Amino acid sequence: MTSSTPKRLRYKLYIFLAILIVVLIIDQILKHEILQIALQKYGSINIDSISYLFRSEIIDIALVFNKGVAFSFLTFLGDNLKYIQLLLILIIIIFFIQQRRFFEDYFIGFGFIFGGGISNIIDRFLYKGVVDYIYWHYQFNFAIFNLADMSINLGIIIMIITMLIKRRNAR
Repeated sequence: MTSSTPKRLRYKLYIFLAILIVVLIIDQILKHEILQIALQKYGSINIDSISYLFRSEIIDIALVFNKGVAFSFLTFLGDNLKYIQLLLILIIIIFFIQQRRFFEDYFIGFGFIFGGGISNIIDRFLYKGVVDYIYWHYQFNFAIFNLADMSINLGIIIMIITMLIKRRNAR
């Protein structure tokens, strides 16, 4: 199978950018609102502790600043983590330029992953940590996360489904 025509590639790039921008904007708006609610409720925000804004038996809205990545992994890297993540994004962009077909096959999933990832990196520059606020604890304790994290996971799921469909169609 050959690569898409330039017009088709442009279409895929626009879809990728639209998903990325929508995810980034919605996530940043939600985080801004959560921060405003926390400021109204507590008067100030302590980036080193958890602030409960809403509690229920299933999901809490609990503001926390994650200084690591998934499940606070790599916290020890401190402020350097945001620069490492930026470098990683640049490497992936270079990879896309060199491996255009890979991007063309998985552009929708990458839109969700990049939208969430860039939004979380913006948090690191603005707040010295990622603004997490969803605490799902029904019948177990799970990590506190945000919409960007859900978007990244959705992007991975979309990529896996796309890969499985391509594999099935290749038979």
